[in-house]
Amino acid sequence: MKKISLTILIIALLFVFLTIGCSSPSLVATVNGEDITEKDLEMNIDFMTSQDATGMLAQDEERLDAARSDILDSLIIMRLVRQHAEGLDIEVLEEEVEQMYVRIVDSFDTEAQLEEALAERGITQEFLKRELKNQVIGDKVLEYIIEDIEVTEEQAREFYEANKGRMFVEAEKVKVSHILAKFSDEEERHKAIEKIEFAFSQIGEGKPFEEVAKELSDDEDSSQNGGDIGYIRKARFPDSFKQAAFELEIGELSEIIETESGFHILTVTDREKEHLKEFELVKDVAAAYVEDQQSKQAWTDLIFHLIDEAEIVFHTDIKGTMVTADQG
Repeated sequence: MKKISLTILIIALLFVFLTIGCSSPSLVATVNGEDITEKDLEMNIDFMTSQDATGMLAQDEERLDAARSDILDSLIIMRLVRQHAEGLDIEVLEEEVEQMYVRIVDSFDTEAQLEEALAERGITQEFLKRELKNQVIGDKVLEYIIEDIEVTEEQAREFYEANKGRMFVEAEKVKVSHILAKFSDEEERHKAIEKIEFAFSQIGEGKPFEEVAKELSDDEDSSQNGGDIGYIRKARFPDSFKQAAFELEIGELSEIIETESGFHILTVTDREKEHLKEFELVKDVAAAYVEDQQSKQAWTDLIFHLIDEAEIVFHTDIKGTMVTADQG
């Protein structure tokens, strides 16, 4: 799982950017006078193909061409964002990048494991640190353009009204108590059946459910609370436990049911029907969604503005989707 997190981090980066020095590099594009080389592009293609577990991408020329175009878009965008950051006097400190890098290192048991993970993905520490720097640049530019965003209560309410039937409905839920008899093998299963049947008979003879739970239930977390496990929500595809719980009326006792945990007796002590959450209870959530939408729109607007104002020249047949001032 720790190794997977590294892949997710790399793939989730919004931008891909490398500056690789070489003599007489073959150029694929120029962005406001700044070159993107074929080596830049191919190293990122190599990284992408190394993530393809099927190996099909490397053999599919049509998909590879599409990937080259997409990556070139990302390279161009990163150049534009970096140039914009420089124009805003936004700086990235080495310590900021190093802190992110150290968090990745710490997610591995040993440095050797990290080196192995990087090698498997065909990347170097230098590549990773450059990607992390790109992420910091993007984050800082985003922070700059959204710092004045303020969501009004009216905007939050409009979002609530437009989405209340989809996002702000509280599902039906019941408050459940249970008595559990555990087992792990056939011998224990037989004893568990005897135990749960005895518990069932005790309740049938008038002994309070809570007392029986305290005395007999194998669920240590709930037994001292009389078997109370709190509220559970109705699921679209309920397991046998939830199905039994939602079929009960308040105060009604279930039959003995079997799950992976063991044998249970259930009772429901409270029920809340499905209902729409009031705006006052969720207005902060609605406002957060609006803020996220506005932030994404501000970012999109910035990128298109930078593209419109840029001089982007392509030097090969590989072209992204950017509007160009000169086809080169």
